[in-house]
Amino acid sequence: MQRKRFLPPTYLVWGLILMGVLHFLASGPRIIFGWWRFLGVPVAVTGFMLAVWADSIFKRIGTEIKPFQESQAVVVQGPFGFTRHPMY
Repeated sequence: MQRKRFLPPTYLVWGLILMGVLHFLASGPRIIFGWWRFLGVPVAVTGFMLAVWADSIFKRIGTEIKPFQESQAVVVQGPFGFTRHPMY
């Protein structure tokens, strides 16, 4: 019997849920105040845009984006020209 594999975004979602629960149950002292707390927002938006760009290339070429599925082609354009797998 084949074991069901979880995709990496599943681990991200569970990590975010765990961080949210721990923030409200066992929050510690704040070390960063003011607008400095939002410095991660541009980084997160850039990462999301990179994932959307890479996903659109996969769809245009017609290959599978899921890591455990059979791929139809090797993608070497766009962000894949710089790194092996920019979505991870």
